Amino acid sequence: MIDFWKMKNFKQITAYALILVINLMFTVKYLSRFLDGGVYLGFFVLGVQIAAIVYFNKNLFGRKIVNYFSILFSLFIIGLVVISHYYIKLESINVDRWSVISSFLIELFKGNYPYYAISHLGNYPGPMPVYFAIALPFYEMGELSVLSSIGYILFVFILYKEYRGGSKNGIVVFLLATSLYVYWEIATRSNIFSYSLFFLLGLRLFLSIKRDKYDMRFFLSAILTGLLLSTRNVFVLAYIVFFFSAMKRGEIKFKTLFIYGLVSTFAFLFTFFPFIIFFKEDFFILNPFIIQSSFLIPSGYIFVFILTSIVLSFLVQNDLDKYFYSGISLFASIAIYFIYHAISLGFNEVLFDNGADISYFLLSIPFLFYYIKENGKNFKLVI
Repeated sequence: MIDFWKMKNFKQITAYALILVINLMFTVKYLSRFLDGGVYLGFFVLGVQIAAIVYFNKNLFGRKIVNYFSILFSLFIIGLVVISHYYIKLESINVDRWSVISSFLIELFKGNYPYYAISHLGNYPGPMPVYFAIALPFYEMGELSVLSSIGYILFVFILYKEYRGGSKNGIVVFLLATSLYVYWEIATRSNIFSYSLFFLLGLRLFLSIKRDKYDMRFFLSAILTGLLLSTRNVFVLAYIVFFFSAMKRGEIKFKTLFIYGLVSTFAFLFTFFPFIIFFKEDFFILNPFIIQSSFLIPSGYIFVFILTSIVLSFLVQNDLDKYFYSGISLFASIAIYFIYHAISLGFNEVLFDNGADISYFLLSIPFLFYYIKENGKNFKLVI
């Protein structure tokens, strides 16, 4: 029997466990819709992934194997994008992220207030302005699955460029390649992983700035921080972990962080100015803050999420921990959202039907994978 409490790297095990649980939810939910034994197949995939983690923890993939596997995985994703474009019709998809984007942009181009737009499933557009600005080129291209795939391909490219001996890159690529949510996102034109990765890269830039030097990199990083926050407000939880821990550990002075936050806030608010100027009355009737804080979960829970992130920030011991606890914070917030709806509607309704959107768990995936990637030390299982 494996004694989990004697593992040398509990945080790494936790990261693996959450990643596996997220994929298990996807496999159980969606495979059971098409196969009688879908639930069992989901647990079989889980077993394969656990076996791979245990085995390749001691027998690491060589760099050539990782590179070849990464190329094949990327090519497969590109192939799936092509298949999605020609064979998976948008109207047949019971996921409306593509429709939220298209309806928002259609109304905007007509000169109408875009937050009144309704998706093909009857939902208002919850994301913030920069979310749609990033999606615009892919919408004009005519295939939003390109946006879905770019995050995974970009992450694999990062693994390739930043390969180190003894790294976990091979395990990360294997877990991605055997995870149903990757292919689900591309087929449904979802984009959660991509946006979360963009956000993570913005936080990497924050860690690279010279903390008490107000140079161009400092202000560009601050502006980018504000712009990226104007995609989904849930990302503020990761900011809390990064900023509070940096200040607590004396990595950045309060004055410097205040200036950084001020610039970021102005950049964030600037993205809403066009809507306030041209649609002032409409904006205060319905806007992404109202939609995201009221339609998904009661607004009172937001304080719980923020408090959780603040507490987690005090557990940070190094830069790598910031990614881990950001992932934990994002996962915890979605878990609370999931449990809230499970209590209200029932577990089966939430997991197997449409009582809650389990794809929001993908917000945490890039942070957890990045932690595993950067944590090069092997852990040993005590059997």
